[in-house]
Amino acid sequence: MVYADLGRTDVADGFRTDATIDDASLQPAADSGGSDSEAQAADANDVSLQTAPDSGGFDSEAQAVDETACGPVTVANIPGLALWLVADMGVVTNGNNVASWTDQSGNRNNANQTTASRQPLSGALNGHAVVRFGFNGMQNALEIADAVTLQWGSDDFTIEMVARYTNPSPNALLYSKQAIPAPYVGAALWGNQLLASGAGVFSAQVEYKSGYFAGSAMRGLNDGLARLYGGRRTGGTDVETRINGLAVGAQVTPTVVDVSAVGIPVSLGLDVNNGEGSQQLDGDVAEIVAIHGTTAAADLACLESYLVSKYAL
Repeated sequence: MVYADLGRTDVADGFRTDATIDDASLQPAADSGGSDSEAQAADANDVSLQTAPDSGGFDSEAQAVDETACGPVTVANIPGLALWLVADMGVVTNGNNVASWTDQSGNRNNANQTTASRQPLSGALNGHAVVRFGFNGMQNALEIADAVTLQWGSDDFTIEMVARYTNPSPNALLYSKQAIPAPYVGAALWGNQLLASGAGVFSAQVEYKSGYFAGSAMRGLNDGLARLYGGRRTGGTDVETRINGLAVGAQVTPTVVDVSAVGIPVSLGLDVNNGEGSQQLDGDVAEIVAIHGTTAAADLACLESYLVSKYAL
């Protein structure tokens, strides 16, 4: 099963924090979430952020991973790997701005922003690099040109992102490759997605209409805490959201949706296809892993366990 030897010794262990937090940030949807002012305090280049506690309201024991069965994980060896962005490597800066972010998958799906005023910042998060979006009210984004490796049709796919966000209202764009105009067919991950009840909810979608997205069963996720956010589709119609390796939402779509969105680039942080400022992500992204095709449950569990351990989530 899994992917032989870890291959990267230059990456520091974990997002570290001395802060004490409780489980309020990952409670079921009945609980309202708020922003942690200490978690959001930052200068342009560094920040000390809390990391998320284990998710409340879900049976983490039932989804526990036997890490000894996984062995060391090498992301580059994952079958179907389409995109792998790691802020610890491959970030090209223009001063403190991020001009490009090199894909480590071998597919050359590099993320770029040639307009200086729209470039995100290079930041740090307790020993790890991050790409910082939405600072000081600015609109900034990265764009990945369309490629065959990003056109997933009606196939299974998985997207995992280590990120945090503080947006108080809809919508906070994490990842999007969606056709224009509405209903915006394509794969996307959102914070505060409007159809998923807005603030503090994480969702994965294949189309922007009811029945075609899975929202998390908890709110309060826009609290500035770093988490592993995952969205996947299996069996053509089963859409699932995941946080820190746990399933937190699911939806069976009425039809199978082709998510290729041919000719449309991937947007990170803000939709580069329509530039809607209301979609600006206010937060950080540390790592993105996107997989085209079926990922076995055991392999997914090992990948998520690796990322949760790496960033001490």
